[in-house]
Amino acid sequence: FSPAAALGRVGELAIAGGALGAVYLVSGLGITCIFARNGIWCPFCGGTRMVAAGLRGDLPAAFHFNPMLFLASIVLAVVCVAWVIEWRGGPRLRLPARWGPYTQRRLYIAGGVVSVLFMVGRNLARLL
Repeated sequence: FSPAAALGRVGELAIAGGALGAVYLVSGLGITCIFARNGIWCPFCGGTRMVAAGLRGDLPAAFHFNPMLFLASIVLAVVCVAWVIEWRGGPRLRLPARWGPYTQRRLYIAGGVVSVLFMVGRNLARLL
């Protein structure tokens, strides 16, 4: 694991997401996924509007557009701070080992489960 490489990947993601949000903010053009076209909101639906609202400084609206991505962005920002500290020679900040071995696969599975639960809950809430 290299904190510098991880920060680079997060930076690339932030640039791409920020650019997409900025284009939407200026022009109103965004990406509509196949789920949204069929009336189902996927876990990423509202992400572009969330970024655009964040760029405007309207954090309540950003949270409203996609609460899961909003909270995940905050968690990722905290993780990035920990990586910067490690990269600059500070201590390695890791979750307690007693919580289990953390592999990339386990984190992806956990993220997938949370995303599916969010998607189901979000769409059920819209129906009620």
